[in-house]
Amino acid sequence: MARWPTVVEREGHRPGPTGGAVDPGLVVARPSEVVAWGSVEGVPWQIEAFVTAPGAEGKWWEHGPVGPGLEFALGENDRFGGGEAGTRLNEGTHLTASIMFFGSKPEIVAWVGVVSDEVSRVEVRPDDSEVRTVELLPGPADFPRLFWFFPPRGARGSVVAYSADGDELQREELIEIDAHPRSNAGTSVNPFAYYGDRPPPGWPDDPTEYAAGEGPRHADDFHLHEATFPIYVVPPDRWDGYTWGSGSGSSDGRLDHVGFVYIDEVGAPRFGFEVINAHPTGRPSTRHLDPTDVDARWLDPYLSDDEFAIAARFLPAEERDRLMDDFGRVDVGATRVVRTVEMDVAGHRVIAVGRTFDRLPSLRSLVFDLPGVRMVVDGWELTFDDLLRFAGLLERLELGSDLLDAMRSAGERSSRRFDERFGGP
Repeated sequence: MARWPTVVEREGHRPGPTGGAVDPGLVVARPSEVVAWGSVEGVPWQIEAFVTAPGAEGKWWEHGPVGPGLEFALGENDRFGGGEAGTRLNEGTHLTASIMFFGSKPEIVAWVGVVSDEVSRVEVRPDDSEVRTVELLPGPADFPRLFWFFPPRGARGSVVAYSADGDELQREELIEIDAHPRSNAGTSVNPFAYYGDRPPPGWPDDPTEYAAGEGPRHADDFHLHEATFPIYVVPPDRWDGYTWGSGSGSSDGRLDHVGFVYIDEVGAPRFGFEVINAHPTGRPSTRHLDPTDVDARWLDPYLSDDEFAIAARFLPAEERDRLMDDFGRVDVGATRVVRTVEMDVAGHRVIAVGRTFDRLPSLRSLVFDLPGVRMVVDGWELTFDDLLRFAGLLERLELGSDLLDAMRSAGERSSRRFDERFGGP
């Protein structure tokens, strides 16, 4: 039978809040206060409640809901980590929770959540341990009632919310996630959803009618409206597979990279590549390379975020675990510059530098500069000749072009394929 961990509530003096900074564009409307504390397996824990509000320069499309929030911390001064828990429920639901796993304290799992007014009690029903009723605590003003519990590690079973009449209102499954010893992991049940084209809860109404490339539509047309650098893609009809915009990123309020992914199959890819367009002084964080770097070897063992993103599409979980170092990062060993090639790309003569990664032989990368933009083409289970061929097919993506229409259509086709495979609407 699985053993419930030893939990003590309100042990000793109430600890002080850890505080914590809010995202740029938000302000703290009500400072943190500790609403629950104690120890689990002898390790201190606490839950704080706080309230955020829009800042004077805040843009609602860059943030989610604001207002009441919760934060769980494990260990003195948040020594072992923690995270936020939501306080909003989707319409027609009665329970939401964040679940946190701690690599340095694998015996501890924390559930922190809230319930609706209709809930009278919450029970945790492990398959191989005793059923326990969870206390529901009134939160501070404007907060729903809170709950928290620490189930047996590895337990299977259910968390059930009941009405005063004993009717089952909602049932969620207990969750198990392995966390690396030097990293934490987390997930949620019934996370709050909201419309992305209107202000989230807690933000004032915004009657502005935004054009493409403005406000909440800033990402329309693959960021062409806001990019300060040219964007290049491989036309989708030159790839026998699926393609879509794979993401973008900003730093200091400036868009600094836009990526596109090309894979052979949605959901279960075997090979493919990614094209990353970056501001020449921004991401991706690759060194400036030139022909004299051939045979150079760098011992920095970590991929850039962009390179890790394509590797993560293909690496099975057990392989990621094998490559994980003591700090929870994927260690790919040394990066090697293995070749340079002079070639024509989109009407420009460039020098492309090829890289490999010692512990990730399936990943290869090309880096080169076009006027105004740093280009990276990362491939999985593709040869350098394949990458050079695709780099030679790059065309500039521009507003109002046939190529833009083709990329939109390719993204829609990929979305349809995802729905076919995974039961979308």
